[in-house]
Amino acid sequence: MMFEDLKGIEKEREERKREHTLEKLIEAGKKIIYEVMPGFKQKFRVEIRDEMQEKLDIELKDVKYTENDIKEYIYANANKDIEMNPARILGIYTGCLLTLLTQRNKKENKETILYLDGKENRFDYLFSHAKHFDAVVLDNFKGERICEGIARQGKAGLIAVKNIEGDAVLYAAAHTGIMNLILAYDLKGDSSLWNIAMHGGTAGIAAARSVEGNNLMWNLAEKEDVLGAESRIGLAIGDIITGDNPFTRTQIPQEYGKINKLLYGWQSGLHTINKYTMDKNKVIQHSQTPNKFTEEMKKYRMYEIFDLLKEMNEENHMKNIKKIREIYKTVEPMLWKKNVQAT
Repeated sequence: MMFEDLKGIEKEREERKREHTLEKLIEAGKKIIYEVMPGFKQKFRVEIRDEMQEKLDIELKDVKYTENDIKEYIYANANKDIEMNPARILGIYTGCLLTLLTQRNKKENKETILYLDGKENRFDYLFSHAKHFDAVVLDNFKGERICEGIARQGKAGLIAVKNIEGDAVLYAAAHTGIMNLILAYDLKGDSSLWNIAMHGGTAGIAAARSVEGNNLMWNLAEKEDVLGAESRIGLAIGDIITGDNPFTRTQIPQEYGKINKLLYGWQSGLHTINKYTMDKNKVIQHSQTPNKFTEEMKKYRMYEIFDLLKEMNEENHMKNIKKIREIYKTVEPMLWKKNVQAT
């Protein structure tokens, strides 16, 4: 038998294996969604998430899958014309798939890193309430509330979205949870990055650049958790914003939370940031002090991070994600330092 024939047989075998795995993910999803749907309106999202996670662990106990299988599942379920609540549950299911894979990989000392080109497909609530992962980049998607509640009551490394069209992207990320990096580049839609690190959550950097939409980044790091732990964001950034009312109800200093520094690069539209109590040493506005704004962006190497995100694609994503994470390690010690008061 020719070598090319052997390669063809092996390729066909791998394709059949992937198709079988995808079928198992689809079957488990249909079963679990059917089981949790009746109680969806009566329970909190995190309760539904935890219930689905337990069921998924059982349903897929004998099924091995990878990041590529998650990609295939998402492509197979994109552009679904379904009502809001079923769409929410489907989105939570994708988050559970990501969390379960992360838990399994951790036991083998492997990281879970996923770059996904959406190819302009629509997937509302994609990766909603995913609890654990190392690095995820979503590129070129449409959809409402993509990554809603991601890392809620969990711990994760990097979430980045780029070329996204839809409202409330990254809503309530790191809610009562911990994340290092929350990044968004080239967003079109309203009310994105709301309620980040609320109720005792922590985010190292939460940053959005090149945004067309109203009401960006409201209620950041608000409210302590039930045990009194404060909410924290080391560095919050909104740069090149075209839209009304960014940072509404984000106050520095805050009653229950802490934002160590905020860089505000408002572009055009109505804005309300000056209506609130803001520590002038912690809030740096491009319109007032452009040189200082640029200096701070360079200090935290944010231009480098956003360039790496902007240029990221299927071929270079592992290299660029590695560089972004390395940069974060170099700037992380600065995020929680007290700002020196101006003299």
